Amino acid sequence: MTFIKSRNPNELLIGVSASRKVANAVGRNRVKRIMRENIRLMLDNIIPGHRIVFTARNAANDSSYHEIGKDIKKILTTAKLISIGTDNQ
Repeated sequence: MTFIKSRNPNELLIGVSASRKVANAVGRNRVKRIMRENIRLMLDNIIPGHRIVFTARNAANDSSYHEIGKDIKKILTTAKLISIGTDNQ
């Protein structure tokens, strides 16, 4: 994940990316769909004022929906971009 602070404090832009190294087209799209859905469920708890890009890694191809969700939540918590006390997953 990479992020930068946005000029607008109310703006929250999120992108999802997966390179060819992750899997074939079907696998990349599956991983991106899972990531988007997990992010959608956490959207109300993500602190606005940032532009965030999530990049899928090779291990994401073999991961389940819940594992990817836990990883996204952990990354956001480490970066202090998610409000404390969120138990959506």
